[in-house]
Order: sequence, then C-alpha cells, then structure tokens
Amino acid sequence: MARILIIDDSRTVLVALKLAFRRDGHESAGLSNFADLASTLEKERPDVIVLDLLMPGFNGIQFARFIQRFAQNPPPIILHSGSDRELARIAAREIRPFEIVPKGDSEVELRSAVARALVAQRRPAPARPLTTMVARPGTRPS
Repeated sequence: MARILIIDDSRTVLVALKLAFRRDGHESAGLSNFADLASTLEKERPDVIVLDLLMPGFNGIQFARFIQRFAQNPPPIILHSGSDRELARIAAREIRPFEIVPKGDSEVELRSAVARALVAQRRPAPARPLTTMVARPGTRPS
C-alpha cells in the first residue's frame, strides 16, 4: 500500500481520485491550499504526489518548488493538469515531474502513472556492483 498526496483546488477531483486510489489499495490525502503543505508533507509522508498546475493563489510550480526544497527525498510528482498541454510542458521543464497526465485523459492513465512511479522508486539494487561483473584481460568474471 502506498501513500498518495493529491494537490488540487477542485473538491470534486480530490474526492474522485481518493476513491480511485483507495480501489487500488492505496491511502491518499487531499490538499488544496499552500498554507497546509509543510504540515501535510510531514504528516502524510507521501510516496507519490499528484499535482494540479493551475490553482488560485499558489500554482503547481510553487507547490513543486516547495516540495523539492522541503522534503529530504522528494517523492515523484505526477503533473495532472487541465491546462493546455503546451503550458504543462513549459511547467514541466522547471519542475521535472515523473509524468504529465492531462485531466482529460482517463482515470486509468493516471492510476497507471502512479503505479509506474511506485515501481520506479522501488527498483532493487543490483545483486553485486557492476565493476565486479567486468572481466579483466586474462581473468574470468566473478
């Protein structure tokens, strides 16, 4: 089970995504204002963040900047925005999200992006260092 933080100004989106992630067996929390971001990150310790780009007050870029500075190991951010795709691409250059999933795409695509982000975080380390796997001239690989 993973912890997912959904940051969006739409209560409808927050409720719908919480239900979708619960069906996938994840815990999720919703956040719609910047003032509670630090305490929510500390309390929830999310594995993945789903972030809207255009919100009143503070936008997704400002949220992402704070997350990347505040968190010791910032979780992957999935940009989930209803703004036009070009604006999302421009924002992505700065915040470097794990993926961009437009709000018009299916819920399945967003849930799949979250699954990919979780898998990417939990990749096992190689069993042995790569340097020991390379044979020196006249020797056999270890």
